[in-house]
Amino acid sequence: MSQTVAFFDLDNTILIGTSGLMYLRYLLQTPDASFGTKLNATLQAARYRFAMIDYTAVAVKLVDSVSNSSEEVAREVYQDFYDEVLANKISPLARQRIAEHQAQGHLVAVISAATQYVVEPVARAVGVADVLCTRLEVKNGLFTGQVIEPPCFGQGKVYYARQFLQQHGATLADAYFYTDSDVDLPLLELVGHPVAVNPDRRLTQVARQRGWPIEFFAQS
Repeated sequence: MSQTVAFFDLDNTILIGTSGLMYLRYLLQTPDASFGTKLNATLQAARYRFAMIDYTAVAVKLVDSVSNSSEEVAREVYQDFYDEVLANKISPLARQRIAEHQAQGHLVAVISAATQYVVEPVARAVGVADVLCTRLEVKNGLFTGQVIEPPCFGQGKVYYARQFLQQHGATLADAYFYTDSDVDLPLLELVGHPVAVNPDRRLTQVARQRGWPIEFFAQS
């Protein structure tokens, strides 16, 4: 009997809200952040809020901004972000559903377009060891300004999910995927058990048309 895998997205699924937007707001409230950093965060938050910026643009700005900076410092910053913000934004119903899968012997993995510095603390908090996410390239303890290809977004999620399933002797047909966004349709359409969680408008329409379960872990 093959292993059953349950994939959980991060933003608006495990988390109540979007980690990227929450981080921009966090920067605005950080006393040590420079005026330029706060101004840029304000602009990016506004563009993000009104859907004027896509994932690719965010990724490009992210890797540019951290080039030649210390990974160790980044881990400390994002751990503080988790402790002060994200720890209070984990959905109790997401925790419950993850625990239910684990009780059935299913292997649970968090799969997210966010970087490991955001995803890993949340995954640990909900008892999940396996993380599939966008990873930034590091050499000699410093960020190179490059993303390890492919980023875990859209078809990139399919790539990493397939790899993970193969490593664990599991199949797409037996897999679950919980997510909120239509941008995850490439993977949702492949798994045997797609679940729309707190879905956006387009995913709501698609889920209804295809008879996929719709669940509400929390409203953001």
